[in-house]
Amino acid sequence: MQERNTIFRPVQQLFDRVWNQGRLELIDHVFTDAVILHAGRSAVQGRDAIKDIIGQFLVGFPDVTHTIEDLIIENDRVVTRWRGIGTHLGVYAGVAPTGRKIDYTGITIFRIASGRIGEAWVNAEMAELLVSLHES
Repeated sequence: MQERNTIFRPVQQLFDRVWNQGRLELIDHVFTDAVILHAGRSAVQGRDAIKDIIGQFLVGFPDVTHTIEDLIIENDRVVTRWRGIGTHLGVYAGVAPTGRKIDYTGITIFRIASGRIGEAWVNAEMAELLVSLHES
């Protein structure tokens, strides 16, 4: 079981400390230098890109809480089905704060390398989230 805990540790820190506590400085400890984040058909590389993405989201939704609802660990992969709940209190994607509640879900597959996240494939309901901010 220790090996499973070691594989899961960086993912747990990402959810608990980076996302839920807003501790962006921990990204350097959670991700490898050359991390690749795949979202849809695009990809970004490097910890600075991850800091920017998460940082922008936390500006828009500073009270967001992400919860892991399902977890699968197999070899060097960690799969999470998660849920995010928060309030649109800051500018996000060019949209001024609306005060609207968000509740969205996603699935992320993480590849762990040397105790850190080396790659991640994210499938999240971002389109629906953005549409909900524009609804009157």
